[in-house]
Amino acid sequence: MEQCLLVATGITLSTNSLADELDALAVNIEFNEICDSLVIIEFSYAKNSGNALGVIATMDGKSYILTNQHILLGAERMSFITAGGEKLAPRSVELSSNRDLARLLLADNSNALPVVQSKAQMNTPIALINNDSEPENRILQGSIIGIGGTKFEISAAFGAEKNGGPVLNKEGQIVGIASYSQESGYHAMKKGTRFDEASRHFCFRVDSKGWNKVNWKKYNRTFGITYRKHKVLGDRILDILKDRDRRISSKEAREIASSCRIHSRQIQLLSEQKGMTDYLANELEGYTEIFEFSEEFFNEYADAH
Repeated sequence: MEQCLLVATGITLSTNSLADELDALAVNIEFNEICDSLVIIEFSYAKNSGNALGVIATMDGKSYILTNQHILLGAERMSFITAGGEKLAPRSVELSSNRDLARLLLADNSNALPVVQSKAQMNTPIALINNDSEPENRILQGSIIGIGGTKFEISAAFGAEKNGGPVLNKEGQIVGIASYSQESGYHAMKKGTRFDEASRHFCFRVDSKGWNKVNWKKYNRTFGITYRKHKVLGDRILDILKDRDRRISSKEAREIASSCRIHSRQIQLLSEQKGMTDYLANELEGYTEIFEFSEEFFNEYADAH
């Protein structure tokens, strides 16, 4: 066929110009050009450990590690090292008031990437930079496919291990930070659309306004560790509810319902304290809704079994 349809972009391409057109849509960056700017964050809490990402960014004339709040919250130990092997020592922590973003002040760093302050545009080509074990997966190409007030959705798929990773445009500027993915789930109104039981991937835009410097040890002790406990229970409940083939005993259902009641009360007490970011307050409110629903659900499940 002389013509072929590129479904992902809605552009009709001739066979002869296909390679050129695809190249024009891609963000042409080599990993070795960016590895000294990409930050590997290793963290541990309780008996768990994990890793995520950040990026060295220049904002307001200073150098920062830019990453997600949720990566840092509740962590008992953290280390920061670039993909190129340089150890980093943050000097202070600032949290965004309304976005899942944190920035950690560094000494001036020549590897800091600029941040785009302008609004994200639909169909903008982007690349998500990460430290995947497979070199060919370290630069995930995609585009912006949805825009919200503080965040945008991208077509490049990523999991939790890539949270905090920088999303770059064709000029090598940071347009956002990869933050979370979610399963769309089935709904009759979604059938036949891209939202039909799809995995969706969201990034927060970076703004120079709305940053609050915090005493990290105090903030983490007061809010972060408790948040992490709620997140662990909330994620466990969601996994149970998503797994349609899993069956639990009535005893386990009662225990979960009891834990939900306790956690709901803890969140209520925590929300009365001052100094929490709006982002974290909204996160905890979401967990309250999960726990209140789940307490009733699992009690009813236990009564029926």
